[in-house]
Amino acid sequence: MLVTGMELALVVLVLTWTVPVPSHGSPAESATTASFWSSNINSMFSGENSWATSALNEHLAAGAQLALDHCQEQFKWDRWNCPKSAFSRGFKPANQETAFVLAATSAGVVHAVTRSCSAGNLPDCGCRMPGSSSALGDGDSEEPSLSDLKTAQQVLTNNPSGARRAGSTSDQDGDKNDVNSRGVGKKKWVWSGCSDHVAYGESVAAKFLDSLVRKGNDAWAYTSLHNNRAGRLAVRDSLQKHCKCHGVSGSCSLQTCWMAVPSFSRVASALRRQYDHAVRIDFEAGHGKLVLGNSASGLVQRSAPAVPPEKLVFLEESPDYCKVNNTTGWTGTKGRTCSRNRGEGVGRSERRSCKELCRACGHRVRRQTRQVSRHCQCSFQWCCQVKCKTCVETVKEHFCG
Repeated sequence: MLVTGMELALVVLVLTWTVPVPSHGSPAESATTASFWSSNINSMFSGENSWATSALNEHLAAGAQLALDHCQEQFKWDRWNCPKSAFSRGFKPANQETAFVLAATSAGVVHAVTRSCSAGNLPDCGCRMPGSSSALGDGDSEEPSLSDLKTAQQVLTNNPSGARRAGSTSDQDGDKNDVNSRGVGKKKWVWSGCSDHVAYGESVAAKFLDSLVRKGNDAWAYTSLHNNRAGRLAVRDSLQKHCKCHGVSGSCSLQTCWMAVPSFSRVASALRRQYDHAVRIDFEAGHGKLVLGNSASGLVQRSAPAVPPEKLVFLEESPDYCKVNNTTGWTGTKGRTCSRNRGEGVGRSERRSCKELCRACGHRVRRQTRQVSRHCQCSFQWCCQVKCKTCVETVKEHFCG
Protein backbone atom coordinates (compact mmCIF):
# COMPACT_ATOMS: atom_id res chain seq x y z
CA MET A 1 0.00 0.00 0.00
CA LEU A 2 1.29 3.46 -0.87
CA VAL A 3 0.44 6.70 0.84
CA THR A 4 1.39 10.22 -0.14
CA GLY A 5 2.04 13.41 1.74
CA MET A 6 3.11 11.79 5.01
CA GLU A 7 4.26 14.30 7.57
CA LEU A 8 6.37 13.83 10.62
CA ALA A 9 5.61 16.59 13.09
CA LEU A 10 8.17 15.69 15.66
CA VAL A 11 10.90 16.50 13.19
CA VAL A 12 8.84 19.23 11.54
CA LEU A 13 9.29 17.29 8.35
CA VAL A 14 6.84 17.14 5.44
CA LEU A 15 7.46 14.50 2.83
CA THR A 16 6.59 15.02 -0.80
CA TRP A 17 7.46 11.53 -2.01
CA THR A 18 5.36 8.40 -2.10
CA VAL A 19 6.25 6.44 1.00
CA PRO A 20 5.47 2.74 1.45
CA VAL A 21 3.77 1.92 4.73
CA PRO A 22 4.17 -1.62 6.04
CA SER A 23 1.16 -3.84 6.45
CA HIS A 24 -0.08 -4.90 9.84
CA GLY A 25 2.32 -7.81 9.88
CA SER A 26 5.60 -7.79 11.76
CA PRO A 27 7.23 -4.42 11.00
CA ALA A 28 10.51 -4.45 9.11
CA GLU A 29 13.43 -2.97 10.96
CA SER A 30 15.54 -2.08 7.98
CA ALA A 31 16.16 1.50 6.99
CA THR A 32 15.01 0.99 3.40
CA THR A 33 12.19 3.51 3.70
CA ALA A 34 14.40 6.00 5.48
CA SER A 35 15.86 7.35 2.25
CA PHE A 36 12.49 8.95 1.49
CA TRP A 37 12.82 10.97 4.69
CA SER A 38 16.47 11.89 4.64
CA SER A 39 16.87 14.67 2.11
CA ASN A 40 14.38 17.01 3.77
CA ILE A 41 16.01 16.89 7.21
CA ASN A 42 18.86 19.23 6.28
CA SER A 43 16.46 22.02 5.38
CA MET A 44 15.03 22.19 8.89
CA PHE A 45 18.35 22.71 10.64
CA SER A 46 19.76 26.14 11.34
CA GLY A 47 21.48 27.86 14.21
CA GLU A 48 21.72 25.56 17.20
CA ASN A 49 20.63 22.60 15.11
CA SER A 50 23.45 22.97 12.58
CA TRP A 51 25.21 20.04 14.26
CA ALA A 52 23.02 17.64 12.28
CA THR A 53 25.08 16.55 9.30
CA SER A 54 24.13 14.60 6.24
CA ALA A 55 25.75 11.54 7.84
CA LEU A 56 22.98 11.51 10.44
CA ASN A 57 20.07 12.17 8.10
CA GLU A 58 19.37 8.62 7.05
CA HIS A 59 19.61 7.30 10.59
CA LEU A 60 17.37 9.99 12.08
CA ALA A 61 14.84 9.18 9.41
CA ALA A 62 15.17 5.45 10.07
CA GLY A 63 14.43 6.07 13.75
CA ALA A 64 11.32 8.05 12.91
CA GLN A 65 10.18 5.29 10.58
CA LEU A 66 10.70 2.71 13.33
CA ALA A 67 8.49 4.76 15.63
CA LEU A 68 5.68 4.98 13.07
CA ASP A 69 5.83 1.32 12.03
CA HIS A 70 5.82 -0.05 15.56
CA CYS A 71 3.27 2.44 16.84
CA GLN A 72 0.84 1.19 14.21
CA GLU A 73 1.73 -2.40 15.05
CA GLN A 74 1.18 -1.90 18.79
CA PHE A 75 -2.19 -0.15 18.40
CA LYS A 76 -3.68 -1.73 15.29
CA TRP A 77 -6.52 -3.36 17.29
CA ASP A 78 -7.16 -0.37 19.56
CA ARG A 79 -9.71 2.38 19.02
CA TRP A 80 -6.80 4.76 18.55
CA ASN A 81 -4.70 2.96 15.95
CA CYS A 82 -1.80 5.40 15.63
CA PRO A 83 -2.81 7.08 12.37
CA LYS A 84 -0.22 8.98 10.36
CA SER A 85 -1.87 12.18 11.54
CA ALA A 86 -0.42 11.48 14.99
CA PHE A 87 2.92 12.42 13.45
CA SER A 88 1.63 15.41 11.51
CA ARG A 89 2.63 19.03 11.90
CA GLY A 90 0.87 21.07 14.54
CA PHE A 91 0.18 21.30 18.23
CA LYS A 92 -0.96 18.05 19.81
CA PRO A 93 -2.98 17.57 23.00
CA ALA A 94 -0.94 16.33 25.95
CA ASN A 95 -2.82 13.03 26.28
CA GLN A 96 -1.66 9.42 26.57
CA GLU A 97 -1.43 8.89 22.83
CA THR A 98 0.80 11.92 22.29
CA ALA A 99 2.97 10.70 25.16
CA PHE A 100 3.50 7.39 23.38
CA VAL A 101 4.27 9.05 20.04
CA LEU A 102 6.89 11.29 21.65
CA ALA A 103 8.52 8.44 23.55
CA ALA A 104 8.46 6.06 20.59
CA THR A 105 10.04 8.62 18.28
CA SER A 106 12.74 9.36 20.82
CA ALA A 107 13.40 5.64 21.31
CA GLY A 108 13.43 5.06 17.56
CA VAL A 109 16.11 7.68 17.01
CA VAL A 110 18.23 6.28 19.87
CA HIS A 111 17.88 2.75 18.50
CA ALA A 112 18.67 3.61 14.88
CA VAL A 113 21.62 5.87 15.69
CA THR A 114 23.06 3.37 18.20
CA ARG A 115 22.86 0.51 15.72
CA SER A 116 24.42 2.65 12.99
CA CYS A 117 27.12 3.80 15.37
CA SER A 118 28.10 0.24 16.26
CA ALA A 119 28.04 -0.73 12.59
CA GLY A 120 30.60 1.96 11.80
CA ASN A 121 28.22 3.92 9.59
CA LEU A 122 28.71 7.23 11.42
CA PRO A 123 32.03 9.08 11.31
CA ASP A 124 32.03 10.44 14.86
CA CYS A 125 31.38 7.30 16.88
CA GLY A 126 31.92 3.59 17.12
CA CYS A 127 31.13 0.82 19.52
CA ARG A 128 31.36 1.54 23.25
CA MET A 129 34.59 0.49 24.91
CA PRO A 130 34.61 -0.76 28.50
CA GLY A 131 35.24 1.93 31.07
CA SER A 132 33.22 4.55 29.18
CA SER A 133 31.40 6.09 32.12
CA SER A 134 28.83 7.91 30.03
CA ALA A 135 27.62 4.95 28.07
CA LEU A 136 25.15 3.44 30.47
CA GLY A 137 24.70 6.19 33.00
CA ASP A 138 25.82 6.58 36.58
CA GLY A 139 25.44 3.65 38.90
CA ASP A 140 25.49 1.00 36.18
CA SER A 141 26.16 -2.23 38.03
CA GLU A 142 27.27 -3.97 34.85
CA GLU A 143 30.31 -1.71 34.31
CA PRO A 144 33.51 -3.82 34.31
CA SER A 145 36.33 -3.27 36.77
CA LEU A 146 39.89 -2.43 35.80
CA SER A 147 41.00 -6.02 36.39
CA ASP A 148 38.18 -7.24 34.18
CA LEU A 149 39.32 -4.93 31.40
CA LYS A 150 42.90 -6.21 31.60
CA THR A 151 41.68 -9.81 31.51
CA ALA A 152 39.37 -9.00 28.63
CA GLN A 153 42.23 -7.50 26.68
CA GLN A 154 44.30 -10.64 27.21
CA VAL A 155 41.42 -12.83 26.10
CA LEU A 156 40.89 -10.77 22.98
CA THR A 157 44.60 -10.87 22.17
CA ASN A 158 44.83 -14.63 22.62
CA ASN A 159 41.39 -15.42 21.19
CA PRO A 160 40.70 -12.95 18.40
CA SER A 161 37.78 -15.07 17.24
CA GLY A 162 36.04 -14.22 20.49
CA ALA A 163 36.07 -10.50 19.92
CA ARG A 164 32.90 -8.92 18.68
CA ARG A 165 33.71 -7.22 15.41
CA ALA A 166 33.13 -3.48 15.49
CA GLY A 167 30.24 -3.03 13.13
CA SER A 168 28.37 -6.17 14.07
CA THR A 169 24.82 -5.26 15.01
CA SER A 170 23.46 -8.71 15.69
CA ASP A 171 24.57 -12.22 16.51
CA GLN A 172 24.73 -14.92 13.88
CA ASP A 173 21.82 -17.29 14.27
CA GLY A 174 22.87 -20.83 14.90
CA ASP A 175 26.28 -20.07 16.40
CA LYS A 176 26.44 -22.54 19.26
CA ASN A 177 29.11 -20.45 20.97
CA ASP A 178 26.91 -17.37 21.26
CA VAL A 179 24.84 -17.36 24.41
CA ASN A 180 22.67 -14.83 26.13
CA SER A 181 23.42 -13.71 29.65
CA ARG A 182 20.84 -16.18 30.96
CA GLY A 183 23.10 -18.98 29.80
CA VAL A 184 26.23 -17.74 31.51
CA GLY A 185 25.63 -19.58 34.78
CA LYS A 186 28.63 -19.65 37.09
CA LYS A 187 31.26 -19.70 34.36
CA LYS A 188 33.79 -16.90 34.33
CA TRP A 189 33.11 -14.08 31.93
CA VAL A 190 34.81 -10.80 31.02
CA TRP A 191 33.85 -7.78 28.94
CA SER A 192 34.84 -8.03 25.29
CA GLY A 193 35.17 -4.30 24.86
CA CYS A 194 32.69 -3.49 22.09
CA SER A 195 29.18 -2.84 23.35
CA ASP A 196 26.55 -0.83 21.51
CA HIS A 197 27.20 2.85 22.20
CA VAL A 198 23.71 3.74 23.41
CA ALA A 199 24.98 6.93 25.07
CA TYR A 200 25.77 8.40 21.67
CA GLY A 201 22.28 7.55 20.42
CA GLU A 202 20.78 9.17 23.51
CA SER A 203 22.84 12.30 22.97
CA VAL A 204 21.71 12.66 19.36
CA ALA A 205 18.05 12.01 20.20
CA ALA A 206 18.08 14.50 23.08
CA LYS A 207 19.73 17.26 21.06
CA PHE A 208 17.56 16.61 18.02
CA LEU A 209 14.10 16.12 19.53
CA ASP A 210 14.32 18.24 22.67
CA SER A 211 15.28 21.26 20.58
CA LEU A 212 11.97 20.94 18.72
CA VAL A 213 9.95 21.45 21.89
CA ARG A 214 8.98 25.06 22.13
CA LYS A 215 10.81 26.91 24.84
CA GLY A 216 8.84 27.94 27.88
CA ASN A 217 8.15 27.18 31.51
CA ASP A 218 4.84 25.49 30.81
CA ALA A 219 3.26 22.11 31.35
CA TRP A 220 3.18 21.04 27.69
CA ALA A 221 6.90 21.63 27.26
CA TYR A 222 7.78 19.81 30.48
CA THR A 223 5.63 16.78 29.67
CA SER A 224 7.06 16.61 26.15
CA LEU A 225 10.63 16.70 27.42
CA HIS A 226 9.79 14.12 30.08
CA ASN A 227 8.28 11.71 27.54
CA ASN A 228 11.23 12.25 25.20
CA ARG A 229 13.51 11.16 28.02
CA ALA A 230 11.30 8.17 28.86
CA GLY A 231 11.76 6.97 25.29
CA ARG A 232 15.52 7.25 25.55
CA LEU A 233 15.53 5.35 28.84
CA ALA A 234 13.40 2.58 27.31
CA VAL A 235 16.24 1.74 24.94
CA ARG A 236 18.88 1.91 27.67
CA ASP A 237 16.82 -0.30 29.98
CA SER A 238 16.36 -2.88 27.22
CA LEU A 239 20.10 -3.49 26.71
CA GLN A 240 20.96 -7.16 26.82
CA LYS A 241 24.21 -8.87 27.69
CA HIS A 242 25.43 -11.29 25.03
CA CYS A 243 28.35 -13.64 25.53
CA LYS A 244 30.64 -15.82 23.42
CA CYS A 245 32.26 -18.99 24.73
CA HIS A 246 35.97 -19.79 24.54
CA GLY A 247 37.80 -22.98 25.41
CA VAL A 248 39.14 -26.21 24.04
CA SER A 249 36.56 -28.18 22.07
CA GLY A 250 33.83 -25.74 23.04
CA SER A 251 34.31 -26.23 26.77
CA CYS A 252 33.25 -22.64 27.41
CA SER A 253 35.73 -22.22 30.25
CA LEU A 254 35.69 -18.48 29.62
CA GLN A 255 33.24 -16.11 28.03
CA THR A 256 33.57 -12.60 26.67
CA CYS A 257 30.47 -10.44 26.88
CA TRP A 258 29.08 -7.20 25.50
CA MET A 259 25.91 -5.14 25.78
CA ALA A 260 23.64 -4.77 22.74
CA VAL A 261 20.31 -3.18 21.97
CA PRO A 262 17.56 -5.72 21.16
CA SER A 263 15.12 -5.56 18.28
CA PHE A 264 12.97 -2.45 18.40
CA SER A 265 9.83 -4.55 18.84
CA ARG A 266 11.03 -5.29 22.37
CA VAL A 267 11.45 -1.58 23.09
CA ALA A 268 8.05 -0.79 21.57
CA SER A 269 6.39 -3.43 23.73
CA ALA A 270 7.98 -1.92 26.83
CA LEU A 271 6.70 1.52 25.84
CA ARG A 272 3.25 0.06 25.26
CA ARG A 273 3.27 -1.23 28.84
CA GLN A 274 4.26 2.24 30.01
CA TYR A 275 1.38 3.66 27.95
CA ASP A 276 -1.06 1.30 29.66
CA HIS A 277 0.18 2.58 33.04
CA ALA A 278 0.73 6.21 32.07
CA VAL A 279 0.30 8.75 34.86
CA ARG A 280 -1.82 11.85 34.73
CA ILE A 281 0.17 14.68 36.24
CA ASP A 282 0.02 18.33 37.14
CA PHE A 283 2.68 20.97 36.67
CA GLU A 284 4.03 23.19 39.42
CA ALA A 285 5.01 26.23 37.39
CA GLY A 286 6.70 27.91 40.31
CA HIS A 287 9.01 24.96 40.87
CA GLY A 288 9.36 23.77 37.29
CA LYS A 289 8.55 20.14 37.99
CA LEU A 290 5.90 17.51 37.39
CA VAL A 291 3.98 15.91 40.24
CA LEU A 292 1.88 12.77 40.23
CA GLY A 293 -1.86 13.16 39.87
CA ASN A 294 -4.87 10.93 40.36
CA SER A 295 -6.05 9.97 36.90
CA ALA A 296 -9.26 8.46 38.25
CA SER A 297 -10.58 11.54 40.02
CA GLY A 298 -8.68 14.19 38.14
CA LEU A 299 -7.37 15.54 41.46
CA VAL A 300 -3.73 16.29 42.01
CA GLN A 301 -1.78 15.03 44.97
CA ARG A 302 0.28 18.08 45.79
CA SER A 303 2.36 16.11 48.25
CA ALA A 304 3.21 13.45 45.68
CA PRO A 305 6.84 12.87 44.73
CA ALA A 306 8.33 13.77 41.40
CA VAL A 307 7.40 11.53 38.49
CA PRO A 308 9.81 8.63 37.85
CA PRO A 309 11.73 9.37 34.64
CA GLU A 310 10.73 6.13 32.90
CA LYS A 311 6.99 6.81 33.29
CA LEU A 312 4.90 8.21 30.44
CA VAL A 313 2.91 11.22 31.58
CA PHE A 314 -0.06 13.17 30.27
CA LEU A 315 -2.05 16.25 31.23
CA GLU A 316 -5.50 15.64 29.80
CA GLU A 317 -7.81 12.72 29.19
CA SER A 318 -8.10 11.25 25.71
CA PRO A 319 -11.22 11.93 23.64
CA ASP A 320 -13.81 9.30 22.76
CA TYR A 321 -12.18 7.61 19.79
CA CYS A 322 -15.43 5.88 18.89
CA LYS A 323 -16.74 9.18 17.57
CA VAL A 324 -15.84 11.25 14.55
CA ASN A 325 -13.98 14.48 15.34
CA ASN A 326 -13.98 16.83 12.36
CA THR A 327 -11.72 19.31 14.15
CA THR A 328 -8.85 16.85 14.47
CA GLY A 329 -9.74 14.81 11.40
CA TRP A 330 -10.43 11.68 13.43
CA THR A 331 -12.80 9.36 11.56
CA GLY A 332 -14.02 7.22 14.45
CA THR A 333 -14.13 3.44 14.38
CA LYS A 334 -16.89 2.95 11.82
CA GLY A 335 -15.45 1.03 8.89
CA ARG A 336 -12.50 -0.31 10.89
CA THR A 337 -11.51 -3.93 10.39
CA CYS A 338 -11.71 -6.20 13.42
CA SER A 339 -10.57 -9.76 13.97
CA ARG A 340 -12.32 -12.91 15.04
CA ASN A 341 -9.16 -14.96 15.05
CA ARG A 342 -8.70 -17.23 18.01
CA GLY A 343 -6.12 -19.67 19.20
CA GLU A 344 -2.52 -19.61 20.29
CA GLY A 345 -0.57 -16.53 19.34
CA VAL A 346 -3.63 -14.27 19.10
CA GLY A 347 -3.35 -11.41 21.56
CA ARG A 348 -6.07 -10.20 23.89
CA SER A 349 -6.57 -6.91 22.05
CA GLU A 350 -7.06 -8.75 18.76
CA ARG A 351 -9.52 -11.22 20.29
CA ARG A 352 -11.56 -8.35 21.75
CA SER A 353 -11.28 -6.07 18.73
CA CYS A 354 -14.77 -6.63 17.32
CA LYS A 355 -16.28 -5.89 20.73
CA GLU A 356 -14.11 -2.84 21.46
CA LEU A 357 -14.12 -1.29 18.00
CA CYS A 358 -17.64 -2.13 16.91
CA ARG A 359 -20.22 -3.14 19.49
CA ALA A 360 -18.90 -0.95 22.33
CA CYS A 361 -18.97 2.00 19.95
CA GLY A 362 -22.53 1.37 18.82
CA HIS A 363 -21.71 -0.34 15.51
CA ARG A 364 -22.62 -3.74 14.21
CA VAL A 365 -20.03 -6.31 13.19
CA ARG A 366 -20.39 -6.99 9.48
CA ARG A 367 -18.61 -9.38 7.18
CA GLN A 368 -17.36 -8.80 3.70
CA THR A 369 -15.57 -10.86 1.10
CA ARG A 370 -13.04 -9.25 -1.18
CA GLN A 371 -10.26 -10.22 -3.53
CA VAL A 372 -6.68 -9.32 -2.77
CA SER A 373 -3.77 -9.39 -5.20
CA ARG A 374 -0.33 -10.37 -3.95
CA HIS A 375 3.01 -11.48 -5.30
CA CYS A 376 3.56 -15.22 -5.29
CA GLN A 377 5.77 -17.95 -6.76
CA CYS A 378 8.75 -15.63 -6.79
CA SER A 379 12.02 -16.83 -8.30
CA PHE A 380 15.49 -15.41 -8.75
CA GLN A 381 16.67 -15.06 -12.34
CA TRP A 382 20.30 -14.57 -13.31
CA CYS A 383 21.26 -11.84 -13.18
CA CYS A 384 19.86 -10.07 -11.16
CA GLN A 385 16.12 -10.01 -10.93
CA VAL A 386 13.38 -11.48 -8.82
CA LYS A 387 10.28 -12.22 -10.84
CA CYS A 388 6.93 -13.03 -9.29
CA LYS A 389 3.50 -14.03 -10.45
CA THR A 390 0.38 -12.22 -9.28
CA CYS A 391 -2.02 -14.36 -7.31
CA VAL A 392 -5.56 -13.36 -6.40
CA GLU A 393 -6.93 -14.51 -3.06
CA THR A 394 -10.44 -14.30 -1.69
CA VAL A 395 -10.41 -13.16 1.92
CA LYS A 396 -13.18 -12.75 4.46
CA GLU A 397 -13.02 -9.76 6.75
CA HIS A 398 -15.05 -8.37 9.61
CA PHE A 399 -15.60 -4.66 10.01
CA CYS A 400 -17.66 -2.13 11.95
CA GLY A 401 -20.72 -1.04 10.02
